[in-house]
Amino acid sequence: MNKKVKIIVILVLIFLALIAYLTLTLKEVTVKPKVPQSHEDYARQVEANKQKVMNEYKLGLKNVFLEYNSLNNNSGLSGEEKNTKLLGLRDELKVMTVPAEYKDMHMNLFLAYSKLGNTEIQTATSTIEEISNLMSEASTTNSWLSQ
Repeated sequence: MNKKVKIIVILVLIFLALIAYLTLTLKEVTVKPKVPQSHEDYARQVEANKQKVMNEYKLGLKNVFLEYNSLNNNSGLSGEEKNTKLLGLRDELKVMTVPAEYKDMHMNLFLAYSKLGNTEIQTATSTIEEISNLMSEASTTNSWLSQ
């Protein structure tokens, strides 16, 4: 036999050995079929998710209101410290997931808090008054904020 035939035979034998090895070591993989949800199950799941988002939002916004009120009652803070804490509240508002029915109120609050980052500490009083007015309005409109 010439050299080319010997190389081809060796390569075929290696290929067959590889196929035999892979076949013998193959583990059975099963994929569980996804059970289709009924429309009612899906609707219940969506409603539960909406309720969860609503509860988390209400709790988060109440905390922002409580922190804001404690900042207003704490006269020992300097203007810069107060502004820094207010910007922290703005950041809390930024990361909240907002239910659709509160999006306008939330956006107004967030925009008012955002103005603080663009104003000097001395001129921030009008912005803080605007925030106070928006928060008072939100409290009267949504009784759960004042509970």
